[in-house]
Amino acid sequence: MAEEKDKEIQAAVQNGTTDQLGLLIGIPFSMKDSISLKGHRATLGLAYLSHIKMKDDAVMVKLFKLQGGIPLVKGNISVGSLSVNTTNPLYGQARTHFNEGRSTGGSSGGDAGLISGRCVPISIGGDIGGSLRFPPAFCGVYGFKPTTSRSSNKGLNVARKHQFDGFNHLQPTLGPMAKSIDDLVVGMRVQSNPTIHHLDPFTGPCPWNSETFTSVQKSGGEGSPKIKVGLHYGNTMMPVSKSVRRALDLAKDKLTDLGYEVVPFEITEDMYKNCRDILLTIIANGVFDNTVNDIENAYESPPFGLKIFKFVMRSGKLMRSFLDFMIKAGSKREHVFLSKLRYTSHEEFELCLKARYEFADLISKKQKEAGVAAVIMPIWYHGAAKLKLVDDVSSLCDYGMIANMCGCPSGVLPITAVQQNEEALDDDGHNDRLTPILREDMAGSENLPVGIQVLGHAYEDEQVLGIMKVLDGAIKFQQ
Repeated sequence: MAEEKDKEIQAAVQNGTTDQLGLLIGIPFSMKDSISLKGHRATLGLAYLSHIKMKDDAVMVKLFKLQGGIPLVKGNISVGSLSVNTTNPLYGQARTHFNEGRSTGGSSGGDAGLISGRCVPISIGGDIGGSLRFPPAFCGVYGFKPTTSRSSNKGLNVARKHQFDGFNHLQPTLGPMAKSIDDLVVGMRVQSNPTIHHLDPFTGPCPWNSETFTSVQKSGGEGSPKIKVGLHYGNTMMPVSKSVRRALDLAKDKLTDLGYEVVPFEITEDMYKNCRDILLTIIANGVFDNTVNDIENAYESPPFGLKIFKFVMRSGKLMRSFLDFMIKAGSKREHVFLSKLRYTSHEEFELCLKARYEFADLISKKQKEAGVAAVIMPIWYHGAAKLKLVDDVSSLCDYGMIANMCGCPSGVLPITAVQQNEEALDDDGHNDRLTPILREDMAGSENLPVGIQVLGHAYEDEQVLGIMKVLDGAIKFQQ
């Protein structure tokens, strides 16, 4: 395939038609293990799925190929694509090259590691709770979760016996990760194909808007209105480290210097709690049982997080009361997380789904009332987590949930690196079981990359990428 693309390039050079070449002509790309590539496996890290070869390419792979891209390799994945840490019994542990004792994040961690290690410049990943954003933050690269319904999931496999799940109230979103912001933009332009509905009738065409992408990069200059950007520092459930706060301050200062108006954007503790409760109820009742049953029926072991889910959810009333008491005594934060892992009635579940759409509407209204083009905020509390501790801290994913709950676009870019005086944990206000774990996780983190998140309005993906480009050009992060 590479030789074929090389011939196309040479012919175009000779004919003076290089402007007609695809955006990715001759460029190798990787894709998450769960994404279909014809003739290859999509194992999701599970042996019982490893014998199945895909009969067709996923729509996203087809779009990348249409633009001349060359599929080179599949990236490692967490078991079932259900963990913040990328490890499985088939392919082992993915490690960030910044520190081999630390995780690449998950579940698209293999691809983020490939990009960070300069194996490929661009990749296709997937995101249902932060999987296109945690790995780039851990690996010092760029990731983008598009508006959910602006991306086709056709050809994305799940950890089920038939590699398909009919539950559609919380959809994963496919999107690009890349080595640079410009490559990330190319990836989004590729998937914004105006005829995507010919490949997937359930995805409507939403062509790339160059005017929006360009105009948001000019603020307050001659003939340009002053653009507002929201700033959110996080919540008390998981206060961010000094390095993340410094990264947000740096982003704020650079935007202000360039003529943007940076204003506080509040996401209250109650809003975070509501988002967390809804997401966990959906996972517990819409995703958990079928996935775990299929994995266990194949005599395989679910990932650590699902084992905890299983133990808590399937406990009897007396055992559940005891567990609630013991968990709350050790860590109120973990109790807040685990207390919502319970089966609900059909009516309760429908009310939960209704609450999800009300939450999305609330966030959208707040953005509109504030008049902000996007919001800069944390994606993770610090740098890449230590391998031995990542399962313990994986419940602290509040900052990644909002974009999935609302279906809105969100991107991550590297801003700075942890400094020596930022390796110590400030008082987190909890002093619970997690406090010493977080303290140990932060120790020895000097020089790890620190990323931030840019959250936007649904269907205004170009604005988010435009703000990311402005920040990247002003800060010029270098590994």
